Amino acid sequence: MKKGFTLFEMIVAVGAFMVFMTIAMSGLLNLNDANKNSINFSNIMDNARFALEIMAKEIRTGTTYSSSGSSTLTFQNALGQTAVYRLNNNRIEKSSDGGNSFLALTTSDVKVDNLKFVVSGAASGDGFQPKILIGIKASVSFKNKITEINLQTLVSSRNPDS
Repeated sequence: MKKGFTLFEMIVAVGAFMVFMTIAMSGLLNLNDANKNSINFSNIMDNARFALEIMAKEIRTGTTYSSSGSSTLTFQNALGQTAVYRLNNNRIEKSSDGGNSFLALTTSDVKVDNLKFVVSGAASGDGFQPKILIGIKASVSFKNKITEINLQTLVSSRNPDS
C-alpha cells in the first residue's frame, strides 16, 4: 500500500483552506473599515470640540454680543477687538479684526453642516447675564457612509451686565 494523498484529498484540503482564508480576509477587511470609521469619528469629534472650545474661551470674556440666531456671532473680545465667528463653505471661521480676514478653525475634511448662535440676556440693563448657546452639526464621509455629530454648549459671559 502506497502512502500519500489522493487527488480528491488534495482538492478537499485546498478547498477548505480557501474557504478559511476567504472568511479570514473578509473579517480583516471589515475590521479595517471599522478602524477607519473610528478614526473618522475621532477626527470629527476633535475638530468640533476644538472649535467649540476656542469659541467658548473667547466668548466667555467678551461683551456686546450680536447674533439673532444666525450662523454668525459678532462681539468685543477681552482685547477690545471685534471678533467674528461664522460658518463659511462648511467650515467654522474666526476673525479678530472685525471680519476683514478670517482663519478656519475646522479642517477641510470635516463638513460643518450647521452652526447656530443664540444670544440671550445681552441687552444693556436687562438684569440678565449674557448667555450664548452654540450648536454645531458636522459630518465626515468615508466610502459613501456619512458620520454625523451634533454638539451644543452654553457659554455665559464673565463680564457683568451693564
